[in-house]
Amino acid sequence: MKKALKVWVLVGQLQKVARFRLEGTHPMDNTASASHAWGVFGAMSDHLSGRWVNTTLNRGVGALHVMIMLVVVTRYY
Repeated sequence: MKKALKVWVLVGQLQKVARFRLEGTHPMDNTASASHAWGVFGAMSDHLSGRWVNTTLNRGVGALHVMIMLVVVTRYY
């Protein structure tokens, strides 16, 4: 149980960092806006394309988070 919880927290942190890197928002900031996407997405100053890329990647990371948790839960219980 403790191990599964550690993995859950770690993956959650990775998800926050990934979102931070993509959107340029602070990991603790819940109001993540895609309007100030920087880095690779800074080149796409088009508001909609930046938002589309960010939400798609966030969904992907979220799905990965759930899949990892399912594997951990089924493995350790």
